[in-house]
Amino acid sequence: MIFITVVNAAKEVYNKPTLQSNSDYNAQRDNINNAIDKLTTKDTDPSKLQAKYDKASSYKEEDYTEESYTTLKFVMNQAKELL
Repeated sequence: MIFITVVNAAKEVYNKPTLQSNSDYNAQRDNINNAIDKLTTKDTDPSKLQAKYDKASSYKEEDYTEESYTTLKFVMNQAKELL
């Protein structure tokens, strides 16, 4: 239900006839990305977690904000315990 709400909010911003600021579009893009990231699969195949972990391992700290990269490293450490 949350995902549908986020998508509908993004559609409202996109479909407004007046010019929207970049921050409006960026906020909605981030909301959709966050909702997608929080989707929970029914699958428990460890190879899929490994693939996500490997992809995240390639991200470079200098390309991201300190806060977001710190969060990434934290969840990667948690995932590593499962692998």
